[in-house]
Amino acid sequence: MITIGIDPHKSSHTAVVVGAAGHQLAQRRFVVNAGTARQLMRWCEQWPERRFAVEGTNDLARPTVLGWRFRGLGRADSQASFPDAERGGRIAYMRILVVGGTWFLGKSIVEGALARGWSVTTFNRGRSGHDVGGVMPVHGDRTSSEDLRSLAGHGPWNAVIDTSSSDFPPRDVRLAAAALRGVARRWVHISTVSVYQGWPHQPLTDDSPLLECPADADESFGYTGEDGSPTVYGFQKAGGERAVREAFGEEAVFLRPGVLLGPGEYVGRLPWWLTRAQRGGRILAPGPREQRIQPVDVRDVAAFALDQAVGEMSGGFTLAHSEGITFDAFVRLCLAVTGGAGRPVWVEPEVLAAHGVKQWTELPLWRTHAGVWAVDSSRAVAAGFRCRPLADTVRDTWAWLSGGGRPVEHSRWREHGIDPAKEAKILADAGESSVQL
Repeated sequence: MITIGIDPHKSSHTAVVVGAAGHQLAQRRFVVNAGTARQLMRWCEQWPERRFAVEGTNDLARPTVLGWRFRGLGRADSQASFPDAERGGRIAYMRILVVGGTWFLGKSIVEGALARGWSVTTFNRGRSGHDVGGVMPVHGDRTSSEDLRSLAGHGPWNAVIDTSSSDFPPRDVRLAAAALRGVARRWVHISTVSVYQGWPHQPLTDDSPLLECPADADESFGYTGEDGSPTVYGFQKAGGERAVREAFGEEAVFLRPGVLLGPGEYVGRLPWWLTRAQRGGRILAPGPREQRIQPVDVRDVAAFALDQAVGEMSGGFTLAHSEGITFDAFVRLCLAVTGGAGRPVWVEPEVLAAHGVKQWTELPLWRTHAGVWAVDSSRAVAAGFRCRPLADTVRDTWAWLSGGGRPVEHSRWREHGIDPAKEAKILADAGESSVQL
């Protein structure tokens, strides 16, 4: 059975044809006039075995849906629903816009949306990564009013998922949100735990207070503390959230992940540990070994972003692995998947600090602040956020890396990893006083 989803708007109706397997077969926009119904039905006659689903109505048997009578309409959900065999549930057919969409999280979101049978438009400058096959790519600058007006002409969409606001001040986020408000029902904004006032010093919940930043701030707003927190980045992202909230209100959702790992990672945290494990020998490891860390798989965040695009909840979701993994288990997983013969040497934080080891970068994922790995994601879990075992993330990232996978060029990659000579000196000074297992 073919399903024809109709997205009605005042000036035009968009019809999308979806096969039984959930794949899009055709799409056409009809300008609203006296002959719209006749034109649409004539176009639909090429699929004799069909059913209809119209967004925004529960009972399509009513004779006045869209202001004119359809023939042969059955009952459908408020948004056309199709089986999702992988999840074992039902998902709504959607037209979404992904701002970004060519690498890491953005790419995972696009691939996930296409797998659900959704129609995907991407908007980016076309400078990093490649457009995923199956999308409608639109290239432009999100800071350009003209480009945003042109982009809006490709709408409407059920939702916008913004994955590319990290390098833009709040005023630019505000510009895009305002430009697209009339052609999108919902906005899912990829934010960060850095928007919280207490991070990384204090444990976090979704109710923790946010940094203050105006929605029209430029790139100069904010400051970075002496110990690296708060950060200009955190202030800017908080202002970006406010800009989206002003435009979309209760239809705005903010996802605030901590550390994202997985295939395609461009920062270099997990890739560094994997390549270091493969090299073998004595490996400098940050104690305490039982410290639990909470990175999340990029694919799980992508799936949750898509769920929120089709959902009805609003507000912020803090995203961290609900179970986590000890640093000891993490390092051993890296050794296991790479086949490395290395031996971790656990050195206490005080010793590492005495040698000037930079937290967060020289030994990726190591940070001693009390709240950095004390992030409560229970609201997201209650809303359906699911985290795969981190063992799967480590294994899949190594398969991608060892298979020739390379991330997009990014300056943060070069920041991660300790110099081998510096590592050797610390290990030599540590001697037998440190734990070697």
